[in-house]
Amino acid sequence: MTPPAPKSHTPARKASSQRKCLLLRFFHDFSIADTAVAMNRDVNAVKALQHRAIRRLAALFSRERTGPAEPVRERSEHVER
Repeated sequence: MTPPAPKSHTPARKASSQRKCLLLRFFHDFSIADTAVAMNRDVNAVKALQHRAIRRLAALFSRERTGPAEPVRERSEHVER
């Protein structure tokens, strides 16, 4: 039996972090540096989080318009060719 995932890696937690990042960046007009401070994260972590959040939103909108879409793969699932 595998132990449960740490709280920081659960899907709901990831979505919550992505949502917060997008809200701070685009609705509150925070810079990446300000967002990093507010979220207690590194600037590069915020850049990656924002990128993944935008990709996820694009996949969700695409799925709404055209039907089921291929799920957005997280970086750890990437397979090099």
